Amino acid sequence: QSRRVTMSGSPSGNLAYTSDVVVGNLLLVAIEGITNNFGGVNSHTVSDSLGNSYTQVATYSSVIPGATTQFSMWRAIANSSGANTVTCTQIADGGGGPVMSAIGLLEYSGASAAPPDNAVNNNDLSPSSGNLTTGNINVAGTGRLLIGFFSGNSLISMTPDVGFTERLGGVNALFVYDSIGPAIGNIPVTGTCLFIPGSVPVAWIAIGASFAP
Repeated sequence: QSRRVTMSGSPSGNLAYTSDVVVGNLLLVAIEGITNNFGGVNSHTVSDSLGNSYTQVATYSSVIPGATTQFSMWRAIANSSGANTVTCTQIADGGGGPVMSAIGLLEYSGASAAPPDNAVNNNDLSPSSGNLTTGNINVAGTGRLLIGFFSGNSLISMTPDVGFTERLGGVNALFVYDSIGPAIGNIPVTGTCLFIPGSVPVAWIAIGASFAP
C-alpha cells in the first residue's frame, strides 16, 4: 500500500497508512521539507504509533536562492500488525522556519530486514532535458525491490521507464516508482517529465535504493 500528503506552514506532519500494516513488512517513509533560508542544514525525525524504530536510508539537500529543500528516505520493519500513523518533523539549523511539504508512506511484503544493498542520491538543479534519474543503483541479486523517490517543483506529470510502476505521484508532488525483477548490476530509476509551461524547474532531488527479499 502507498499514500501521500502535501502540506504547508508546519514543521511537522502526520499521515496514517490506509489499512493496517502487517508485522514483518518493510515500511518506507519519504519526507520533503523546505526551509526559508540559504544554505541551512535541515534534518528529519520519524516515529509512528506502533513504536517502530526507523533508520535513515539516504538524505540529500538542494540549495537555491532563499531556500533549502531537504529530502530523505527512512525504513523500518513492522514490529506488529495494526493501524499505524507516522509522524515526521523537520529541524532547521540556521533559522528560516522549517516547513514540511510532503510525506509519502509505502509498505512492502517479502522484503528482508537487512539494510539495502545500495542507496544513492542525485540532484539536478535544472532538469532541462525532461528526464530525472536516481543515478545507478547497485542491485546485488535477483528479486530485489528497486525503488526511486523524486521530489521537486514545476511538474505536471512524470512517466517511469518500462518495467517500473508508479506508486505515488501528482502535480508538483512526491513521486515514487518501483520494480521487482531479475536485473542485476548498476541500474538507475528514471522518469520522463512534463513541466508546467514557462516554469523554471529547480531543486529536483532523487533518492534510490535496492532491498533484498
